[in-house]
Amino acid sequence: NKVATSSIEAKNLLENVEDNDILLIKEGNYEFNNPIELDSSNIVIGGEGKDKTKLNTFLIIGGYLNNGNINFVNGVENISLIGLGINLKSKVTNSVVEFSNPNYNYKLGAVNFDNINGLNVIGCKFEGTSVGIVGNTIPNATITANTFKNLYVGGIKINNSITNSTISKNIILKSS
Repeated sequence: NKVATSSIEAKNLLENVEDNDILLIKEGNYEFNNPIELDSSNIVIGGEGKDKTKLNTFLIIGGYLNNGNINFVNGVENISLIGLGINLKSKVTNSVVEFSNPNYNYKLGAVNFDNINGLNVIGCKFEGTSVGIVGNTIPNATITANTFKNLYVGGIKINNSITNSTISKNIILKSS
C-alpha cells in the first residue's frame, strides 16, 4: 500500500503506479496540470471520501493525451476508483465553456477509457467536466453510489457496449 498526503506525493504515486498497487490519497485538494494517465492493471486508487479527497484533473485509463486527443492502448484491466472527488474548474463565457486545465476539452470526460474489463467506480463525485465517465466498451464493471454534478453533457457515456455490469444508485444533479 502507498499513501499520498500532498499534490507532489500524489502526482509521483499516480505517475509511477504499477500493476497490483493500492494507493490511498489522503484528504485534501490535489492540483494537477496534466491528466493522470494510468497504464497498469489490477490497481485500486482510493480517497477518504468524495468530498474530502479532491483531484483537480481528469483521468485517462489505458491511454495518453496527444494534441488534445487520447490515444488508447489495450491490455489495462481491473481498475478501481473509490471515494474520490474529480473536479475541473470551469466557467461559461458567452455560451462557451472554458476549462481551467488547458489539456482538457469538451470531448473528454473526468474518467476516459476505450475498452476496459473490470472498471469499478464507487462512491466518487464528478464535477465541472463535460461527462463524468466516458468510454467505448466495459465488461464486468461496477459503477455505483457516485454523484455527477454540474456536468455539461452527462454522467455516463458508453459509446459501444456494457456487459455483465452493474450501474446503480448514482445521482445526477444539475447546476443550480
